[in-house]
Amino acid sequence: MIILFLLCAFRSGSDRYYLKKAAGLRSGGGDVLFYLRPKKIAALIAFNLCFYALKLTLLIFSFLPFLLCLFAVLYSGGQGSVSLSLFRIYLFTGLLLFIFGTVFFLRLNSFLFAARYCFVSGNYTSIKGLFRFSYGCMQGNRKRVFIRKLSFIPWFISCVFLLPIGFVRGYYHQSMADIAADLIRKHLQKL
Repeated sequence: MIILFLLCAFRSGSDRYYLKKAAGLRSGGGDVLFYLRPKKIAALIAFNLCFYALKLTLLIFSFLPFLLCLFAVLYSGGQGSVSLSLFRIYLFTGLLLFIFGTVFFLRLNSFLFAARYCFVSGNYTSIKGLFRFSYGCMQGNRKRVFIRKLSFIPWFISCVFLLPIGFVRGYYHQSMADIAADLIRKHLQKL
């Protein structure tokens, strides 16, 4: 449990570092340990509990119908009395539900992209306000973030053959922080 908390603190600290760098601010290097301060621990715990509970809920509701269909396929496949057409119906229904669940999960999860960066930038009054702010930042910008993430797929594939993953990871996080800083700035101008 303590290791998970430390990982969350270090992740939030590195997000803070990249966000400051994206804004052109110099960082003293203490950003990684910033969230281990007593006043920040409660906010960090509340944010991570809400963030991962929301992601887990999305994941469960997205893929639960597919899993039920999968169990029906497995159960009907083991029964000799079930016809092949019923087996196909279960299988195709399961595939359709899997595709629908994946699209549903990715679509709703995309609104959470800016939440981490909003948390480390301090642009929120409550956890609920943080997620609303993130939702506002992502309105009309999901495609832009998706294309930016998609552009890193060849880099990550080349890591297998040529580049070490640590080399690409820094570029990826800085690129995500740059786009998040831009989204936050534009959303604050709208308000």
